[in-house]
Amino acid sequence: MLILKQGSTGPHVISLQTKLKALGFDPGTIDGKFGPGTKAALIAFQKSRGLSLKGMAGPKTISAMQMNGLDLPLHLFQVLEEEHISLYGQLEQETVINLKGRLVTSHLDWDFHPRHIKDWEKFKGNLQNPDPNLPTNLKELLDRENVPNWRTEKDASDSLNRLLGKYFYSRDEFRHLNFSKTTEKLFELYPEKDKLHRVSTEELRRMNRFLLEDLFSEYLENVREIRLAAIYQRRHDKKSAALCLSGGGIRSGTFALGLLQGLARHNLLKQFDYLSTVSGGGYIGGWLTAWIHRHRQPDRGLEGVTKDLTNATPGLKIDPDPAPIRHLREYSNFLTPKAGLMSTDTWTFVAIYVRNLLLNWSVIIPLILAFLLIPRLNVAAILANPKEPIVENLRMFLPVQIGGFLSSIDYLNDLDLRHVMLLVGFICAAWAIAYMSFGRPGFRARLIEQNPRWKDRMGQRGFLKYCLAPLVSAAFLLTSYVAWTHNEKKVWHFIVFGVLTALVGLLLSTYILKDWRGGIGGPLLLLAAGAAGGLFAGAGTPASGTLTGLNVDDNWATEFYVSYAVPLFLLMFMLAVTVFAGISSHFLNKVNDEDREWWARFSAWTLISALAWAVFSSLVIFGPLALLAFPTL
Repeated sequence: MLILKQGSTGPHVISLQTKLKALGFDPGTIDGKFGPGTKAALIAFQKSRGLSLKGMAGPKTISAMQMNGLDLPLHLFQVLEEEHISLYGQLEQETVINLKGRLVTSHLDWDFHPRHIKDWEKFKGNLQNPDPNLPTNLKELLDRENVPNWRTEKDASDSLNRLLGKYFYSRDEFRHLNFSKTTEKLFELYPEKDKLHRVSTEELRRMNRFLLEDLFSEYLENVREIRLAAIYQRRHDKKSAALCLSGGGIRSGTFALGLLQGLARHNLLKQFDYLSTVSGGGYIGGWLTAWIHRHRQPDRGLEGVTKDLTNATPGLKIDPDPAPIRHLREYSNFLTPKAGLMSTDTWTFVAIYVRNLLLNWSVIIPLILAFLLIPRLNVAAILANPKEPIVENLRMFLPVQIGGFLSSIDYLNDLDLRHVMLLVGFICAAWAIAYMSFGRPGFRARLIEQNPRWKDRMGQRGFLKYCLAPLVSAAFLLTSYVAWTHNEKKVWHFIVFGVLTALVGLLLSTYILKDWRGGIGGPLLLLAAGAAGGLFAGAGTPASGTLTGLNVDDNWATEFYVSYAVPLFLLMFMLAVTVFAGISSHFLNKVNDEDREWWARFSAWTLISALAWAVFSSLVIFGPLALLAFPTL
């Protein structure tokens, strides 16, 4: 059980001092040394929480610190600062650094210091004509700071530092604004206003500093960049050195051991501040670190290990190496330390290998088989051509009275699985069109303002999930419907379908954007592109001899249809998008280069999907036949 008390040193004391300071109890200099200042701050904290006033930090005290603070994760610069203190002792509270050609003062806190405001006069002018999207409560706090009376940069810094101590963040008022990922993560950890007692002064100032930097990034320096540059400058001034042991299995470990022995004999190991390892080098690095930690008296730590590695006066002539090196060599075959047919280690290794192999196969093989079954199931579904009314299938799962009532409705008896697939495919296609409309860069800011939850759905993963996947699903469902009704459709049917799909997509997009204003030009062009897509589909259907010219169960027509109908649909859709991009670029001023680039990338993903479907289905369906027909040697 770890108990920190006066006289303790090391990284645990640094962590204690940092937490005390974050909770508002100043331990003095954070230097990793438990002195009178740290003890006084600890007693003050224990008194405020009703704990035993012993001036020692045990499990109860540490737990109380975590309960009363948010225990936020450390930033990179904070980790490096603690590491610097562990290596070199006290860290200067203030230092001047060169940041992007400007001399900036860095402090070990979150306040605004000299040159943290890039141009205070421009910042003052911006605040006097604030952005209308700026939250009301923040505007009120800025008004109280009497911005027009600022005369120097210090006046501006003092006002901002007063703001840092006030809680002005509200999820509702700030949800329409864009913040960095770091700030967003902090917002997830901070409680609402009614639970502010859990937030320490230091934590509140940290959040407010990040928030103000994101809101006024043009005028305020980033405190993370400042402190990171400062700690880098301190480390470079120390001229640190690192010992790097590369990977390569047991051979690399053997070479690294010889290198360590050579460095020890020249008394150079103490010249390194860091040890960086990987793979086989990590094996030796872990062994060396453990030996340093566990080395016994009289020469503890690195000094004793260096002396043993030098081995100037071996104890035995037959086996002169010290015990840790002998142990390392005996167990260098770490997977099976004791080899041999009758060794338990050997059979344990075999058992682990077989177990893991079977577990991996039990997961991977069914997934591969299921994936390979998709084209075959598609062929079987098209050949089935179900025409039985859906009502008849539903009656098996419904009460007799409800089933009888549904059967008495004439038009329900005319609906079968084909119509369900048509409806679901229509919805998927309309949704893909809607996403293409509200998800393009030109509408993205308005989308996030009206629906903040879409903010994380605009990247490539969101596009694949919410646009491309529904589009490919629509291609599969609609081509299956066409295969079952190929003799019943005219070209004008496809045109009407394309217009209706574009119309519903437009309505969905308008609803999500919550903006019913705007000209009529964009909607008309989208409907025209929908009509063009329907025309392409109607013209492409009879052009493919496997789609309507043949019965789907003759002359391999079904197999060809499954392999190439979905890619053909995707290509027709891509062609319609190209038409829309062309005419909208000509007639609409709101379409910019970013939108055109976005549509180009959409077309690229559509083309990738079409090629992947065609190649995969062809290999699954025709690959085995090609192998059987291949001449034997």
